[in-house]
Amino acid sequence: MEEYATDIFLVAVYFYIASFFAKMLGIRDFKGRVVVLAITTALISGTFCAYFVSRPVSATFFSRWFHKASWGAVLYDVILLTLIYVVFERLRQ
Repeated sequence: MEEYATDIFLVAVYFYIASFFAKMLGIRDFKGRVVVLAITTALISGTFCAYFVSRPVSATFFSRWFHKASWGAVLYDVILLTLIYVVFERLRQ
């Protein structure tokens, strides 16, 4: 479980930020929250991708990841986090 602690933390951070924006925009329905999560994820991951791709490759994981996967990494994050959220919400019901 310890090896997944960072992943769980990052997913929780994305969910929290998306929840903040959904509340700020007054979005309460499920589909609206999913859209807000997808957009928020695209913005956050896109910002990191642009940052790391604009710099030379370094030894850090994220630098290597974004240089290798490029914008596909952003799409991957959006799909993965959206699916995790949908499954999580459906299981809660």
